[in-house]
Amino acid sequence: MEITLSSPVERGFKITEEMLRGVFSEYQKQIDAHRSLGSFGGGDFILNLAEVTHQVLSIEQDGDSYRARVKILDTPKGRYLKECINEVGPDGFCCNMVGMGKVGEDGVVTEFTLTSINITPKTWDGKSPL
Repeated sequence: MEITLSSPVERGFKITEEMLRGVFSEYQKQIDAHRSLGSFGGGDFILNLAEVTHQVLSIEQDGDSYRARVKILDTPKGRYLKECINEVGPDGFCCNMVGMGKVGEDGVVTEFTLTSINITPKTWDGKSPL
């Protein structure tokens, strides 16, 4: 399943394309080690294993946005997410980057570590509510 990643800019963050590519390049190590897990909905930068719903298999640039290819896992929350997707369809969801970082006085992200990519429902305007 492929889901579009919400832009950090949509969420009020200013991040350069160069930094974003670096963040995804670093996260690729988590993908390669099969440790790129995520949850459904919002969350802290620390992933609670009881909330795991999916594994991120890849992140690819798609024009001006990025798409995450995910595998929904057979966990209690994963089964719930699968039911939601079956009811609404995959276009009713997007992915959010969760992590830790620093923002400069000018509002530009200067450091960021991606810890997980979570799946969230879209609002009526097609954006993530989180």
